[in-house]
Amino acid sequence: MRVLAASLVLLGFSFEPAIASKPKSEPGKDGVTELTSKTFDAAIRSNKHILVNFFAPWCGHCKQLEPEYAAAAAAFPAGIGSGIAVAFAKVDSVAEPRIAEKNGVKEYPTLLLFTEGKSEEYLGTRVSSSLVRWVTKRAGTSLTRLGGDAPAVSAFLQDRNMTCLAFLEEGAKETLKVLEAASLLVDDVDFAVSTSKEAATKSGASFPSIRMHTPHEERVFSFEGKLNSAEEISAFVKDLRYPRVVPFDGDVSAELFGDGRPVLFLFRRNDDRGAAAVEALHKVSTRLRPTMLMSTVQDLTSEDYDGRLMEFIGVRSEMMPIAVLAVDPMGAISKFKQRGEVSEESLLELAHAFETKESLEPFVKSEPVPTDGGGEAGMVRSLVGLTMKDAVTDPAKHVIVLMFAPWCGHCKRLEPVWKDLAGRFASESSVVVARIDATANDLHQTEIETFPTIKLWPAGEAKKGKPVEHGEDIEKDLPNLVKWIVEHTGVSAPSLPVVEHGDDNEL
Repeated sequence: MRVLAASLVLLGFSFEPAIASKPKSEPGKDGVTELTSKTFDAAIRSNKHILVNFFAPWCGHCKQLEPEYAAAAAAFPAGIGSGIAVAFAKVDSVAEPRIAEKNGVKEYPTLLLFTEGKSEEYLGTRVSSSLVRWVTKRAGTSLTRLGGDAPAVSAFLQDRNMTCLAFLEEGAKETLKVLEAASLLVDDVDFAVSTSKEAATKSGASFPSIRMHTPHEERVFSFEGKLNSAEEISAFVKDLRYPRVVPFDGDVSAELFGDGRPVLFLFRRNDDRGAAAVEALHKVSTRLRPTMLMSTVQDLTSEDYDGRLMEFIGVRSEMMPIAVLAVDPMGAISKFKQRGEVSEESLLELAHAFETKESLEPFVKSEPVPTDGGGEAGMVRSLVGLTMKDAVTDPAKHVIVLMFAPWCGHCKRLEPVWKDLAGRFASESSVVVARIDATANDLHQTEIETFPTIKLWPAGEAKKGKPVEHGEDIEKDLPNLVKWIVEHTGVSAPSLPVVEHGDDNEL
């Protein structure tokens, strides 16, 4: 789900007043000023708060962002009625690569808010309301003061979808600071404070207290932690932003993967077994929610968000219903499944095993295991997700693995060379030449960035955790591959003639 995750970068804009001998930038019709190398530094210096959108003209995501970015710019300097001033700007990173490089921009769009020269990246959803809220919290105030006006409390709650509302005594300065800090840790929730005991009484709240108002479930939740802990308050609010079990779609995907907690995905069909699995998840959701997020995923085509997630995790329709716990989904993801059928008992067992660091049943994205074990001796051995770990960790074998993509032209051209390589080492029982489709299988503790990638797991227990990669800058022809294997394994250089093959060069 790195795919899902990589498209979440947003940021700002700015312009500068006329300065003698300096080029002048003016906002466009959309309220956004385009900056160049001649105007960028002056704009950053002359605006206390300036949001800059680093874009590329060819980028589809950048084009989709344009109207949302312009709508956010239109909300300032008024900024949700706060009166704060924020400039909105953009930089064509293709035409101005030095500005982008200087500010660490590596993907598009990237949005950076510059405040008195220091920048912070926006990583929220690309909608104007989220962007305006994020900017307002940093450039204006992260906490709305409602004072002692009870009607103002009602109006505030009516106008907003999700709020964290505190009822505090006048002069509670330290608690106010804590609330402001907590608000900056939760970008998509509005925070407010009221000193009205009347409003607290009308809403059924104690005084002092903090309450979370949501559009789902019981709608109002009371905070029972420490009022002097921004971390506890923000954790309380984050946990209630979504229902305990949320259907997976494009609107929540970024939040689920970006939250940091493990995500328990329940993949199911729209049938009786699927409905029973969903019911079991809902019944245990209160128990599971403190340590993980939960989401239901339908069996849909690869064109849908659900279908794409199925492909990413490695779930096939015939496996459903199945619950898969994704740990660190934005990094080196680990996946675990429930034992047996999806039930209240199996879900609680999975959660308990995760919490107590007990043995978990790994879930491995894999093609079917070859019935012939992967191939005969002297031939290229075919690996899949379920067989790769045992193959590469065999202490008696030097295992060389070609990780390919079926659509990759370079991989296809390498196929006859790979067959010749296996033939060359046919008489060396300690050498295994293998291949695996990296698009259809999980790679045991291995991350790759390009196709083809070749790695060698040397024999010996001590070396198995340190595979050697064949460098991209080294020609992948037979002589170089043979030399590389001999160098890293210590086996004798083979002298057998090259094996002749037909025209088949498909992986």
